[in-house]
Amino acid sequence: MTLEEQSEMLTEVGFVFRDQRTSRIFDIMAAKTKPNRRFQFRLSAVLIFVLLIGVFLAVHEQWKKIDFSFQEFDEYYMVEMLENVDFLGEQSCHVYVILEEGQTAPTLRQRWLIYRMQRYDQSLRVAMDGAANENRIDFEEAVGDLTAEYGLPVMNRENIGEHYGFEIKIPRLADSPDDYIVLSCHCTWEQEHGMEMLIRNGREVPWQGNDGPWQWNTPTEFMASGQ
Repeated sequence: MTLEEQSEMLTEVGFVFRDQRTSRIFDIMAAKTKPNRRFQFRLSAVLIFVLLIGVFLAVHEQWKKIDFSFQEFDEYYMVEMLENVDFLGEQSCHVYVILEEGQTAPTLRQRWLIYRMQRYDQSLRVAMDGAANENRIDFEEAVGDLTAEYGLPVMNRENIGEHYGFEIKIPRLADSPDDYIVLSCHCTWEQEHGMEMLIRNGREVPWQGNDGPWQWNTPTEFMASGQ
C-alpha cells in the first residue's frame, strides 16, 4: 500500500470517527431534551385543567344564584320567576321563564341563557334604545304630537332610555338555532299597552312592537310569520 493510499484510508477513518462522535452528541442532546418536552407538556396539561376547573367553579357559583320561584302565569303558560337579575346595569330586573311544553322547570338551555344575558355587552343597549325610539316615532305618527297634544315630555334618540323600563321573558326556545329573550316594556309614550322587543343572540333587536313574540309559541315561529 502506498503512502497516498494509507493517507486516504486514515482520512476516511477520521471522518467516520467524527461522524460517529457528532451523532453520539446529538443522541445525548435529544435524550436530554425529551424529558424536558414531556415535562412541559404535562405542565401545560395541568395548567389547562386547573383553568377549566376555575371557570367551572365560577360559572357554578353564579348558577347557584339563579333561584327560581314557581308560579302559574295563566292557563296557557307555566312560568318560573326570578327577581333582581342584573341586566345591562339594571340591578332589579324581573325575569319570567316560559316553561317548555311538558317541562316542570326551566331547561338547561334556558338556565344557561339567563346566565349569559347577565353578561351582554352595553352595545345591546344602544340597539334597544334605537328600537324604542322607532316605536315612539311610529306611535306618535299614529296618535299625534305627544308633547303638544298630550303634554308628555320631549323624547328623542338621545334621552329615550330614560322613558322606558322592562321585564325580561325567556321564551320557549325549542330547537331554535338562535337564542332569544323578550323585553316587555312599560314606556312613557304608550302607557296603556307598552311595547315589546325581541333580542336575538344578545346583539340585535330584529323586532319591536305590540302583542308580538310573547303571544306565540316560540320566537322562531313568530319571526317566520313575517309579522
